[in-house]
Amino acid sequence: MEQILQEADLRPGEDGLWTDAGHTLGVARSRAGLFVGWLDVGWIGTDDAFSEMRDVSHLAAGVRPEHLSREIAIALDEAAAARAEHLRDCGRCRERFVPGQMYGADCCHSCATRELGVRF
Repeated sequence: MEQILQEADLRPGEDGLWTDAGHTLGVARSRAGLFVGWLDVGWIGTDDAFSEMRDVSHLAAGVRPEHLSREIAIALDEAAAARAEHLRDCGRCRERFVPGQMYGADCCHSCATRELGVRF
C-alpha cells in the first residue's frame, strides 16, 4: 500500500495523512480503506490551524492491488478538480486560496493582516 501511495507522489506526514508536495491533496488510511480529498484549512482557534479534507471519496479496503493505483489516480484527479472549483480570489493580492485561508469573501488572511491590521 505504501509503495502505491509513494508512486502517486504522496508522502506521509507526521499526522499520518499522506499528502502531495504542495499539501493540496490528501489520503487517509484506515482499516476501511482509503479516504481521498483536497485539503482546506480548518481553525480550532485563532492560532490553531489544521488540515481538513473536503469532498472526500472512499476507496474500499477490498480494492485489488492491481487496480488500486488507477483508483487512487482517479480519486486524486477528482479531488484536484473539486479543489479548483472551491478556490476563492483575494481582491487585494489577486491570488487564489482555499476557503479556510480567506478572512472574508474577498480578502485572504495575509492581506487582512498586512493591509487591514487584523490580528489573528
